[in-house]
Amino acid sequence: MRMYEALMLLAPNTFSTKIKKIIDSCNEIPFREIVKILWILNYINDNERNELNALNKVRNEVVHDLFSDEKEISKKKYDQIFKNSINLAKKMDNKNIDLLG
Repeated sequence: MRMYEALMLLAPNTFSTKIKKIIDSCNEIPFREIVKILWILNYINDNERNELNALNKVRNEVVHDLFSDEKEISKKKYDQIFKNSINLAKKMDNKNIDLLG
């Protein structure tokens, strides 16, 4: 969610686009594409891009495991995604606050 917020904060100034158009568009853009856009705009660095893509991969695996009859979510995997999500959310919150600053 923080990535979508970042794009919504960046886009009006970067692209002179109306906020409603940005919000409507952001809801249609996949997470990986949002990450790519923010990386191209230099809002996130290579390390953050890699972290976000890795987190997205683990998140997708967890969601897949939730709906699979044969798999269970390991505590280790769940803890990994939860901890990484919290850390990245805090990092992105700080960046978004700086944009408003």
